[in-house]
Amino acid sequence: MKSKYDVVVIGAGCIGVSVASHLGEMGCTNVLVIEKEKMIGTGATAKCAGGVRAQFSTPINIHMSHYSINEFEKLDAEYGIQFVQCGYLFVVRTEEQKAQYLRNMEIQKKYGVDVRFVSKDEISKLAPNYGLEKVLGGTFGAKDGLVDPYMMVDAYFKKSRKMNIEFETDMPCTGLKVSSGKITHVVTPRGEIACDYIVNAAGPFAKEIGAFAGVEIPIEPLRRMITTTGALDFISDAFPMVVDVTTGMYMHKEGNGLLIGLANNDEKPGYDETIDNEFLDTMLMTALEVMPYLENAEIKTKYPGTWAGLYETTPDHHSIIDRVPNLNNFIIAGGFSGHGLMHAPAAGQAAAELIVKGKSDTFDLQPVRFSRFAEGDLTVERNVI
Repeated sequence: MKSKYDVVVIGAGCIGVSVASHLGEMGCTNVLVIEKEKMIGTGATAKCAGGVRAQFSTPINIHMSHYSINEFEKLDAEYGIQFVQCGYLFVVRTEEQKAQYLRNMEIQKKYGVDVRFVSKDEISKLAPNYGLEKVLGGTFGAKDGLVDPYMMVDAYFKKSRKMNIEFETDMPCTGLKVSSGKITHVVTPRGEIACDYIVNAAGPFAKEIGAFAGVEIPIEPLRRMITTTGALDFISDAFPMVVDVTTGMYMHKEGNGLLIGLANNDEKPGYDETIDNEFLDTMLMTALEVMPYLENAEIKTKYPGTWAGLYETTPDHHSIIDRVPNLNNFIIAGGFSGHGLMHAPAAGQAAAELIVKGKSDTFDLQPVRFSRFAEGDLTVERNVI
């Protein structure tokens, strides 16, 4: 480890490794990525559901997803990250929901997203045994799908190492030194590291990193839980990620069974990753509502069949990819509100462009600028699960 780097990236989850790889591709290779865990990609990234979709309600999220899907396809061809394009299916049960998702679909199509409205009969074929009571149809994105988080992180790690970018694990950031409106050093238990730029890619811990520099970052950690079933004879590789818009329940193929998730809207911010058994009961009852067939399924209610992880949420469910005002060498790439894995390629590209070029040529980052919170200029992403 050197005493000085052009860029220090804090966090070696999906965002941090993507930033590092994209910096290297732009010729910036004097980069160090530090990770507080003992291994890369073992924090929030490791506990996510693995979904990848372009079906969002705002142009920036749609654009970032569409870009990322193209990159996932390339990574899969080169590194075998197990990007399975089984599709995402959003099931609507009211006319209001249908109208909203049709509007979303028109925006998505403008960005080249392969999405269509499917009938109730088509849903029965795409997702056998899914409950169809009061279902009006849904939107289906054929190029959406699932990616293996570990393999995706490993692919960016390997790309970065080929460019001699350095990684240090079991090495938390414990402070930041500021002088003349710049971050000058990252403080760690192994010493201080001088740098020209830092990237805060600490996910749910981004707010803590900001506090080291006196910056209030509006990113809060929220617990989310997932459970899985035993083998189900109707599950095939073609079974899509299915989201019930009414309840927010989502499910997708996991092994020979299903992974099931649901957000607890009463969850308070915090770092608790234990299993909430009371809410787990709510999840299971909701799963039975949307797929009554699961009454016959084995539910794996103990780890590793059931687990909890952390979302990194912002008030408008959009990320922050920007310089911190008055600290121009402090870049934030966080707050993805559950969409970090699927937006990691785009976030890496955008953050790297901010450092190397001074601005992003690929994306209009106005909607994800840091100052929007103080300005009260928030556009809420509605399509969040």
